[in-house]
Amino acid sequence: MTSTGGSDQVKDSSGRWTNPWTTWRFPSPAMQARFLLWDKDNSNVPTSKEGGGDGGGSKQGLRVTWLGHATALVELDGLSILTDPMFSQWASPVQSVGYKRYRGPPCTVEQLPRIDAVVISHSHYDHLDANTVKDLNARYGAELHWFVPLGLSNWLRRSGCESVRELDWWEETCVPGHEDVTLVCTPAQHWSNRTALDKNK
Repeated sequence: MTSTGGSDQVKDSSGRWTNPWTTWRFPSPAMQARFLLWDKDNSNVPTSKEGGGDGGGSKQGLRVTWLGHATALVELDGLSILTDPMFSQWASPVQSVGYKRYRGPPCTVEQLPRIDAVVISHSHYDHLDANTVKDLNARYGAELHWFVPLGLSNWLRRSGCESVRELDWWEETCVPGHEDVTLVCTPAQHWSNRTALDKNK
């Protein structure tokens, strides 16, 4: 495991992470309201509910299966990684308000194949879903390895996750038993929060 740089160099006086790039602009309240309330063009949403096959095939090589939004199943030479798993209908702490999916998930957690690891990019509800975390823990338990950015390990452990690895910007690590695959925590121009009080913590 290595770290080159890190997020401490871009924290503000209150200890919150900041985007160091001059191109970054936080979305205004008007832009967020427009996205939530008015921009609802569903014309390009697929209408077919047919799946893309049975998921079988060789265990060697790379295969990525998109499961909706930021959720993908990445299979690489026998290693299976799930990114930002979101299997709920609403990206919200309450399953009746907030951002609703245009289409339901293509499968349930119970229908997933064996998963070795989960990678979480940040804490927004459409990327870190409490119901999905609970379901993944119920199915895979301590065998599942979680990789998260700084500040999220306590939340995951309170949610029942046992094997949690927290990573700083540019820090590298491997899934135990798969040392030939390197995971790198790469920064992005975005923000994180789950409440009104924890933005970029």
